[in-house]
Amino acid sequence: MVLVDTGFGSVKFIQGVRKKKYHIIAGIARTRKLTDGRCVAQLHKRGQQLYLQGLKFPVFVSCQLSSTVVTLPVEANSVAEGVINLVKTEGYDVVVLGASHEGLLQQAIQGNIPEAIASGVESTVILVRGAINS
Repeated sequence: MVLVDTGFGSVKFIQGVRKKKYHIIAGIARTRKLTDGRCVAQLHKRGQQLYLQGLKFPVFVSCQLSSTVVTLPVEANSVAEGVINLVKTEGYDVVVLGASHEGLLQQAIQGNIPEAIASGVESTVILVRGAINS
């Protein structure tokens, strides 16, 4: 099971997760278009099957469209330690991280956070990075 926020709800990302045969729960922007031209914000029922533009398979609305995000405070000596402890405590199958753009000096001081998390958990770690401009 992969749980991601709206930032990882792109067609390409969802298709990639499905290729790995994982189920995905993703936040979808209210402005996201359906194949019939409506926006997700125009839906009114939970459990409604729908087709998002760019996806060939159906998805389902499983929560209220006006849901709020709940933050979970985590106390740790470092970001990597906090994420590792949370993953182990909650038993997450997959961790999705955005790649940072920090330089070598900053990595030498702070360490490579994604690498530390990936080596500290037994779960699958997916590192997502935007296109690199040349």
